[in-house]
Amino acid sequence: MSIFRNWEKGKHPYVRFNRSTTRLSPDEIVDALIRDLTATIAADEYEADIIADALEDIEHDPYYEVIAGRFMDGRTDEQIAEEICCDPSTVRRNRGRLLRTLAVSLYGVRAL
Repeated sequence: MSIFRNWEKGKHPYVRFNRSTTRLSPDEIVDALIRDLTATIAADEYEADIIADALEDIEHDPYYEVIAGRFMDGRTDEQIAEEICCDPSTVRRNRGRLLRTLAVSLYGVRAL
């Protein structure tokens, strides 16, 4: 964990120290932040690809719209039910079924 200190009079810039308490130069700080952000973006893109692949597994299900409507469009169960001509309880039941399918696609047997 990095430690931040304020060393400049009247200002609030932060100087980062590593665990050995060696002061990093401003360029080293910027390089480290860029590496951290690049790694975070790459990890997020990887996870988004995994989720997209899992969604492809269920996109041909007749009740796929209950997942897309709820989590991508933010619609209520009642709105989705009206759109696909069914009862809101059918929306909830099929959303649960599809979420379990997604969980197995994403997490394997740990999801069971």
